[in-house]
Formats: sequence, structure tokens, C-alpha cells
Amino acid sequence: MGTIRFNRFAWIYDRFMHAFSLYRHGEIRRHLPETLLDRLLDVGGGTGFVASQIADLFHQRVVIDPAMKMLKRADERDVTTCCGSALELPFQENQFDCVLCTDALHHIKNVPEALSEMTRVLKPGGQLVILEFHIVGSAGKLFWLFEKLWIDNSKFVTPSELGTMLSEHNMEFTTHRLSCIEYLVVAKKPLEVTL
Repeated sequence: MGTIRFNRFAWIYDRFMHAFSLYRHGEIRRHLPETLLDRLLDVGGGTGFVASQIADLFHQRVVIDPAMKMLKRADERDVTTCCGSALELPFQENQFDCVLCTDALHHIKNVPEALSEMTRVLKPGGQLVILEFHIVGSAGKLFWLFEKLWIDNSKFVTPSELGTMLSEHNMEFTTHRLSCIEYLVVAKKPLEVTL
């Protein structure tokens, strides 16, 4: 159901995100290396706006999303698009310097599987950057209700739940609170040990 609704809202999605200051590309940029990297994968990247705002940091930007109409918007930006699921990323292991997932994890029904996939395609030493919502307080409850009524039955994970899942992949991470309901997690995939 969520994919259908995102297709329906594609024409207004960027305006909505800007109106409520939900695009946090400035904060994301602050946690990325200043040196030019090779490849970025934006999982659930929708219209490609966030990827386009940090495009100067990567040689190639790939946006994957299941909603074709969202990707049509992304095609207008300086990104490569791919229609697909976070639960089965169509890429080989160790392909991306950075994997980004902003305002999308709660739409994925199997978060542990999605994290496994994102970690799999990330290069050793690469960064996984996740922006999510923490459903606490009245603002959190209002956001949860909005998602349930207008988008889908979103499954929100707390910062500690996400941290536990990342630890299972031996990821070192930091958590940054951006607002009363938003948090940013920056994780690093361990370097491979060669014997």
C-alpha cells in the first residue's frame, strides 16, 4: 500500500518535505568525509533530492526506491535510478562507499533484513547513514498518526533498537538527536581482516 501512495504523492512530495524542514541534507553532509568518494547508494531515496544535494561528494549517486513515480522525479536530478526493494538490493557485495537511508526505514517492514542488505553492499570502512523518527511525546504521536492515516502502517524503531541491530553487524556508530522526533545514526562497516 505504501508504494501506491508514494506514487500518488510524488508530484507534491518535495514541497511537503521542504514545508516541514524534513530534508536534513546539511546534517548528513556534516557527517560525511570531505574527500571525494566513488559511489553513494540512497535506499528509499524517492525523488533523489537528498542525494542530489550531496552529489558533489561522490562520483556516482544511485537512488533505489520501489515507487516508479518518485523515481521519475529523481531522473530529473544528477542521479542514477533503480526501481527495487531494500530487502533485496540488486548489487554485489562491497560496492558503495556510503549507504544512505533517510525518512525511509520505518516504511520497510523487515528492518533487520534491510540493514543486512545495506551492510552487505557497503564497502569495508564505508559509512551507513540513517535518518529516522523517534516516536516519543505528543509530536511523535502526531507523526505516527499522520503516517498511519496517509501513508502506511509504519514500523518505527527506537535509537537503541537500531543500535542493537547495527552492533550485530559489528558496526561502530554514533547517534545524533536532530529534533524532538528525529535522530541521525552514522555507522561504519569494519575493515576486513586479512590473514
